[in-house]
Amino acid sequence: MQRTLFLLLKGAVSVLLLYLSVRAVHLGAVGARLMSVKPAWLAAAAILMLMLIGLSAVRWREIVNVGAGRLGIGPALQFNFIGTFFSQVLPSTVGGDAARIWLLARSGGGWAAATYSVLIDRIVGVTMLALIVIVCLPWTMDIVHDPIARGLLLLIGFGVLAAAGLFLALGLVP
Repeated sequence: MQRTLFLLLKGAVSVLLLYLSVRAVHLGAVGARLMSVKPAWLAAAAILMLMLIGLSAVRWREIVNVGAGRLGIGPALQFNFIGTFFSQVLPSTVGGDAARIWLLARSGGGWAAATYSVLIDRIVGVTMLALIVIVCLPWTMDIVHDPIARGLLLLIGFGVLAAAGLFLALGLVP
């Protein structure tokens, strides 16, 4: 009985949160916009998303296996899909990271190794994004003319690379 009440309470809170989230959204406009999307673009986006999740799973598995844990490609894919779901439905990506930590730790990876592997995976991902920003700077500077915005792009790109280098250097210190 108590379990049923708890489940009903969770359902009521979920419905309330959904209502609060979409009460100011004009659903007719959203529906019209979705109907104008070409199915080929949706298919391309879905394929790219699946590839991204797969490549992220391979990257994370390699990080786990280099560290103290062991993770096969099947569980890595499963945990990454679950983590991606939580990253999408919760207000930040931290929920997805927490889900991956919890799943890996629960499957025998240990809390320290799970936390460390997700942290390293996040650092590698952000570093790769910074590299993309830096590689795209020549084209971006043709589009962005505001000097403050240009400076921020340079700061973000090279600042993240410097922080990643510092992080790696700290790992070399005994």
